[in-house]
Amino acid sequence: MSEKQDLLTLFVDASFSPETRTAGYGAWAKRDGWPKGRFMGGFISPCRTSSDAELHAIARSVCLLKREGLLDGVQAILIQSDCLHALETIYGATNARISNHKDGAPVR
Repeated sequence: MSEKQDLLTLFVDASFSPETRTAGYGAWAKRDGWPKGRFMGGFISPCRTSSDAELHAIARSVCLLKREGLLDGVQAILIQSDCLHALETIYGATNARISNHKDGAPVR
């Protein structure tokens, strides 16, 4: 029998204003033992595009979790985002795996 993998699920979304080149983001992280998960968010400036804002949001969320010691023991992070460009960028730069859910958009 294999051991259960310690998985963290991270839901992230950003909102970007092209006029001001600023963004805000919100994120929710969940793993076993966290009844309500962890909420985080904040201000991002400057940003060039909405895709940049989404990437910054993902990076800031992971960094915050790491800084607070909340990634200890985590073997995998499942990132949920509505920005395919951000997910494809992460996939191309890491050893990430993509799972195309039947109800989701296929990754190019």
